Amino acid sequence: MIEILKTYEDGIRQINEIEAGCWIVMTDPSATELLEISETCHIDIDHLRAPLDEEERPRIYVEDYYTLILVDIPTVEEKNNKDRFITIPLGIIVGKDII
Repeated sequence: MIEILKTYEDGIRQINEIEAGCWIVMTDPSATELLEISETCHIDIDHLRAPLDEEERPRIYVEDYYTLILVDIPTVEEKNNKDRFITIPLGIIVGKDII
């Protein structure tokens, strides 16, 4: 799923098209969505796939037109009727005009 958000003086609103100053939020993206964002935003598709790999390690990768920041964030997983904390990768890509 892809959501495109933009901050305005009165708050954050969802918009329909990618434009300068927007945030692109990808949650469990499909292969088609990854390809679309890769082509539209000129981001290596492997960098968009990296946060989908649970074994991915935290790192920062600087490319010519963007920076990829990968971190592990905590989440709760239920196993055997008990909650336990685990970490999952979160990717943040900062470009000149988009996040």
